[in-house]
Amino acid sequence: MKHTLLIIYILVTSGSLVLLHKALRASEDNIETLAEVLKAHEDTLSDHRGILLELINHLKASYL
Repeated sequence: MKHTLLIIYILVTSGSLVLLHKALRASEDNIETLAEVLKAHEDTLSDHRGILLELINHLKASYL
């Protein structure tokens, strides 16, 4: 009986570790996707910043 409980405990623990590994892998994929999205947004914001700075400089030059 003692060995049976130990075997059941080991199997349940192994199953839990497999599920945890799958969840961590899914989280890793989600983090990688999020990083790609943030990089694309950073590029877009950088472009907008550049255009706004050009517009500000153009407007300053027009008044001078």
